[in-house]
Amino acid sequence: MRTVAETVGRIKQILTGSLADAQETRSVAQEFTQLCIGAQKRLDQCVGLLARGLRTEAIYAAEAAPNLIDLIGKLDFPDAVAWREYVARIPLPVPPPFDVNALQTLDAEWGRHADVEPLVARYRTLCVRRAPVADRITVLRQVRSADGGNPNWGKDLAALETVRFKEIRLALRTIPTEEEAAGYLRELTAARRCPAR
Repeated sequence: MRTVAETVGRIKQILTGSLADAQETRSVAQEFTQLCIGAQKRLDQCVGLLARGLRTEAIYAAEAAPNLIDLIGKLDFPDAVAWREYVARIPLPVPPPFDVNALQTLDAEWGRHADVEPLVARYRTLCVRRAPVADRITVLRQVRSADGGNPNWGKDLAALETVRFKEIRLALRTIPTEEEAAGYLRELTAARRCPAR
């Protein structure tokens, strides 16, 4: 199978009069149609994730190789409409046009994600490094505040707070200093003001 660039390049050659036998034209048409259908399915999946409030997951799915926006940009080349008309006359498989509304929705969310991504990266780094739970909670609260529509952040926060409460309970079994006790009290108060769900 050809690469996207090779397929599009061959389509451009066929449209400009380069000779191609019926079998090659059919093969190019089928490949291009499958590429377009696959890209649209990915786009639909991303928009479905966005509809469920899973912005970060949608953006990561779109950024997976090959990058969805780049792929659609290559497939939606200037002569794509002429190609659709050409294959419809033969008749060969006609690739459906891309859902412009879905593209605009994903593009708009991509811009919003730029604000959240540094926090998500910081949170994931803390998790990988097994940073103290209290540090992870602090950053995760910021992530949830910036990306409040994502239900996963609240679930993750609830799980971390459960772990932290157990840590505090264990720490209180020893006689903490006044300063340590005040710190634990501040953490518990902050957790009450910032419910996980």
